[in-house]
Amino acid sequence: MQVAIITIGTRGDIQPYIALGQGLQAAGYEVKVVTFQAFESFVRSSGLDFAAVSGDLASLMTMDWTQSQIESGGKSMGSLGRVAQDAEGLLVQLMTDCLQACQGAEVVMGSVVGGLAGQAVAQKLGVSYWSVYLQPLDRTIAFPNSFSLFPMPPRWLLVGKRAYNWTTHVFSARLFWLLFGKVLNRARQKALHLAAFSRKQRYPTLYGYSPTVLPKPANWDERITVTGYWFLDQAETWEPPGALEQFLASGAPPISIGFGSMAGRSAKKVLPLFLEAAFRSGQRVVLLAKREDVEGLEMSENVFCIESVPHDWLFPRMAAVVHHGGAGTTGAAFRAGVPQIVLPFIADQHFWAQRIAELGVGPEPLKHKKLSVEQALQAVRTVMQDKAMLKRAGKLGEQVQQEHGVEEAVQAFGRAMRQASE
Repeated sequence: MQVAIITIGTRGDIQPYIALGQGLQAAGYEVKVVTFQAFESFVRSSGLDFAAVSGDLASLMTMDWTQSQIESGGKSMGSLGRVAQDAEGLLVQLMTDCLQACQGAEVVMGSVVGGLAGQAVAQKLGVSYWSVYLQPLDRTIAFPNSFSLFPMPPRWLLVGKRAYNWTTHVFSARLFWLLFGKVLNRARQKALHLAAFSRKQRYPTLYGYSPTVLPKPANWDERITVTGYWFLDQAETWEPPGALEQFLASGAPPISIGFGSMAGRSAKKVLPLFLEAAFRSGQRVVLLAKREDVEGLEMSENVFCIESVPHDWLFPRMAAVVHHGGAGTTGAAFRAGVPQIVLPFIADQHFWAQRIAELGVGPEPLKHKKLSVEQALQAVRTVMQDKAMLKRAGKLGEQVQQEHGVEEAVQAFGRAMRQASE
């Protein structure tokens, strides 16, 4: 059986799907990953087939509306309107590319963004479609919508919290269709000659996050499986630079600071604040950043700067992790059993940042507009000095390490395929 997985975004949006694809391929399925051309070598070196879609991450991340969302903390309604204006042409091209890429597939899978094309392409080809998401999107009273423009409910809110959570799901769905419904349907017609999308359609769904971190709500039926994280382990094959190993061996475990592709124009503002906080707390740092993001910053002997290190190698060697709250980075830090400090930028990052605080394995999420050295310093001191937080993080790490997300996903998929063929 041939399976096509469509995923669009940063490396963090691609990597879990490569792990899922490897698991499916090991179980006997033929797997193709459909994504940006820049990730071809990454996909093929992982043993999977590849097909490209137009566009690239650099262009996506430098668009004005993308940066507007990042700099507003993901709360800019105006920039969402600009996304809708630009989306039709992008969706037409994405659907056209995906239709070509998915020829011969018997099952199409899609990430949140990839699914905008994947659902339509599967319908056009007359094959099964599966939602494969890294963040929860189905409605529930158990927690708010992970992409909501609503503020996260205060921790002390008890009365009305379930109604609040449900409202965020309803509001987010209505807002999406208000902004993108007509655009999506026009793209379906132009690219694939399909009728309007049915909002009542429900697909089998695999959620690639930990049921320990976020248990499956009672109202979700057997169509939905929360499998555990889809980790692509690289620690055993990655060769660390000698200078990094020497730095780690020369003192106490450092903290990792890095915001991935989210930093953008915010890097010059954000990184100095955290470096100053680390300096004032006497904390050593592994700084994950591009060369252009650190130009002009004062570095001390207690800071080691490197662009990229596999999280499964680095995080277990850290005292704490400072990051943007992406699903993959969050999961890697959970598994490493270390406290987390999160400065969320956009989308589901706010959701995961709040969940970290609720689990007691990190302080409350930091906010861009109010961020100061003092706030960053307080967060660093908290994760370094709160022994109960450290213990909770370690225990949660042990639980996540016992999960086998890829195996669970493959088994759930296999059961459903067998049932469908009976």
